[in-house]
Amino acid sequence: MPSANLSNYNITVVEGKSITLYCDTTGGPAPNVSWVITNLVSNHESDTSKNPASLTIKNVSSVDNGLWISCIAENIVGEDQASAELTVFFAPNITFIESPTPDHHWCIPFTVKGKPKPTLQWFYEGTILNESEYICTKIHVINQSEYHGCLQLDNPTHLNNGAYTLVAKNEYGEDEKQVNAHFMSVPG
Repeated sequence: MPSANLSNYNITVVEGKSITLYCDTTGGPAPNVSWVITNLVSNHESDTSKNPASLTIKNVSSVDNGLWISCIAENIVGEDQASAELTVFFAPNITFIESPTPDHHWCIPFTVKGKPKPTLQWFYEGTILNESEYICTKIHVINQSEYHGCLQLDNPTHLNNGAYTLVAKNEYGEDEKQVNAHFMSVPG
């Protein structure tokens, strides 16, 4: 029976770097080797003519975070497969933020990508926004390394009108985006 073993089952890489994975195979007759890299966006090249077979991923994109990479060894007796998940670390990116919408509460919706999970800090008119039970960040959906949420405000007034800035940080960098909020006109 053929067997396939990866050189690394914990594939972690920082966005923009390169990584090479090796697949050592055994079996009689010598198995054919193939890589399964469905939906891989990053540039890559493989060499299956040698044992171990190699797969080099160049200038790794954060889009490839969470993809599974498999090595398959196959001969007339059968096949074996070894798989590992690709983890890509990358700086935060605020991909979406928009003006507040009235919901059950008022919500300034946003989407942030980043790995590891970014810390989020809001600023109001340039100073740190101290969150409380009436103004707080809520994350509603987490999809891989993408966080969808909103800055929730309970019954804001004209005193809450102004510029809100979201800053997302992790060890690989930071991003910030600003949105202007108008909740109500000044009374009188």
